[in-house]
Amino acid sequence: VNVSIYATAFGRFLGLDEQKLLLLGLAGIFHDTGKMLVPQDILNAPRRLTPDEFDIMKTHVQLGLDCLEHSTPMPAAVFAGVAQHHEKFNGAGYPNGVSGIEISPYGRVMSVADIFDALTAKRVYKEPLPCTKALSIMYGMRGETWQEGTVERFIKMLGVYPVGTPVLISSGYRAVISQSNPS
Repeated sequence: VNVSIYATAFGRFLGLDEQKLLLLGLAGIFHDTGKMLVPQDILNAPRRLTPDEFDIMKTHVQLGLDCLEHSTPMPAAVFAGVAQHHEKFNGAGYPNGVSGIEISPYGRVMSVADIFDALTAKRVYKEPLPCTKALSIMYGMRGETWQEGTVERFIKMLGVYPVGTPVLISSGYRAVISQSNPS
C-alpha cells in the first residue's frame, strides 16, 4: 500500500491526470504480487541473500505478471509498472535489463516509490532508515538507477524533511514536520 501511495503522490506532483494516477495506484498495489510465490525462507531471510537466493527473489516480477495475467484483465500500464519496478536507467536492473526511455513512465515512478519504501520500512533483515538518510542514498543513485532529475523531483515532492519527520530545531526543541512547502 505504501508504494501505491508514494507512486500516486509522485504522479500527482508530476502533473499526471486522474486516469494515470489510478493506473499508478493499481500498479503500486500489485507490484509485488509475485512475492507470495517466493519461498518464505527466502522472502523472510533475516540476512543478506546468497546470489542463488537473490536470483530466486528476482523471479517475483515474472511470477507476479503471470499471476495477474490469469486474473482480472488490467490495463497495459499496470503491467508495465509491475514489470519494470526493478529496472534501472543504466540497464543494470531486472528482469529484462531495459534502460533509458525503454522503461515506461509507470515503471520509472514505481521504481522510485518502491526503493523509497524499501529504505524507510522495517524489514526482517533491517531497521527502517530515516527519510533524510533514504533520500540521501537515493540522490546518490541518480543517473544510474534513474534519469537525472527524477530523484530531485521526488525529493522536492516529499520535502527534505517529509511530513511526520521528527526534528531537533536550533532552539533545542523537538518538533515534528506537519506540512511541506515544495517551493
